[in-house]
Order: sequence, then structure tokens, then C-alpha cells
Amino acid sequence: MENVHIGIQELESRALTYESFFRVMVILLKHEQAYLQERHPSESIDDIEAYPLQIVRRIIKTSCTLHSVIKRDEDYVVANTIVRSMADTLSSLLLIYKEKDIEERKLRHYLYIMDGVKERIKRIPENLKYDGKIKKEEYDKLCQQVKNSKASYQGAYNNSVSIIKSLSLYNGRKAVINELICYCNWRYKSLGTAKSKYSWEKMYDFISLNNGSSFFSCLSEFVHGLSTSNMSFELGTITFEPVYGTVTALLGKLWQFLEEYYSQDIPFIRPRMITALIDEGMPQDYIKEMLSQIKESK
Repeated sequence: MENVHIGIQELESRALTYESFFRVMVILLKHEQAYLQERHPSESIDDIEAYPLQIVRRIIKTSCTLHSVIKRDEDYVVANTIVRSMADTLSSLLLIYKEKDIEERKLRHYLYIMDGVKERIKRIPENLKYDGKIKKEEYDKLCQQVKNSKASYQGAYNNSVSIIKSLSLYNGRKAVINELICYCNWRYKSLGTAKSKYSWEKMYDFISLNNGSSFFSCLSEFVHGLSTSNMSFELGTITFEPVYGTVTALLGKLWQFLEEYYSQDIPFIRPRMITALIDEGMPQDYIKEMLSQIKESK
């Protein structure tokens, strides 16, 4: 199959490739997230202002992993699997934390927390039987670790339920919200009914990219190992421009979220963002372009 290059005028005018622009976005986001984390250092699930930064940090780290997979392994299947994972994470972030009503944002947030910890609790064994294959001392430590983990997850779950029931929103919609709690349904469509929720394909609409829903849904062929994911690609013949282009678009949406959600913090960290230009991974062509613009503005 012939690889087709689609040029982007804005990039070519700055001598940037798809890959180099992707690297610019990752580095800018990495520095912005770090400075925002300084202003919101809490990692508590109860700090709804700071918690999204943990998700943002994970998306940035996943972007770095994607770059490694492409440069080191040229693995097209794994690269697209990572893209799908990033789209899932970003769409979840946008659904929950772009909710304008603070009470409903908290509701979705705590249902989201509950959904994750409930799955962990379900998979932690009730009792570990000692079969003599490991040392008794190791078995005892393992049992204690399992017990502590389960208690921690259960505590987070109970705390989330308690906070949801303390919301003023809860008083007028107890029946619906109790059902949402029962199923940990943070993807509900409206508080009119607890039974309907957004499918993952519909979730991608929150990213607001042209044909995003159908495109990201198609990536399931790589995630679930459909026959088309078994097509062989010769090393050195694969173009990763579409992958870099797609992920850069996702990172652009992530940047927009940060600018809006932390609008009160951005003016304070903006002057410090100049440090991104001296990051060792920043493409030299971009640095020259930025320094030239700074010089001309003086």
C-alpha cells in the first residue's frame, strides 16, 4: 500500500514535521501540567480542582510511551491501541470535568471513582489459601497487603457514596441517584433516568473532532485483535504521520481543557512556560522560530 503524505501549511512554513509538532505539544503540556500541579499539589480524590491533573499527567506520560513505541519498535498495532486508550481517557475527562454545574460535576466525579474501585474490590480474593509454594512469612505479608488494599478501596467507595448523598442535588432526585450509585453509572445521559448512558462511541463526541466517533471506534480492531490487526507491515515502510496527527489533535483538546478549567491559574504560570524552550526534547526548529518571534516583538 502506498503511503500518502498530506501536507499542513502551518507546519511546513515553520519547518515542522508531524512528529516534531507532536513533540512540541507534549513538552508544552508537560511543563504546563507541572506548574499547575505546583498550585494544586493535592492528589486526594476529594480535591476536584486538583484531581484532573492526575488524569492529564497520565495522558502526557502515555504520549511519551507512544513516541517510544514508534521510534524504537515501529509497532503500528500497539501505537493505534495507545491512541484508542488516549481517546477513551480524554473523552472521560471532558464528560466529567467540563460539566458546568459544580454539583453534577461532583456527582459524576465520585461515580467515576466508585466505578474504578468497585472493579478492584470485585477482583480482590476474599481468602488466600496457603499451599506451601511460598514461604509462610511471604504468605502472611501478602495476606496483609490484600487486606489493606481492600480496606483502602472500600474506604474510597464508602466516602464517595457519603459525599454524593450530602449533595443538595441528591435531595430532589434520590431514586435516580441511588440507582446511579448502585451501578456506578458516571456515563449517564441525564438525571431524568438512570438507565441510559453514553456508549463509548458517543463519548468520543465530547472530544469534538470531525468524524472522531467513528474513527476511534474503528481502532477497536487493534485493541481487540480483529483480523485486520494481523496485517503485516515491513519495518521502514510504515508512515506514522496519521498517528502523530491524531494524537496531536487529542493533545490540542487537552490543552484547551487546561486553559478553561484552570483559567484562574494560567496567567500566573504563563510567564514560566518559557522553560519549555530549553527542554532537551524540544525541536530546534521550533526554538528558533519562537526566539525569532520574541526578538521581533521587542
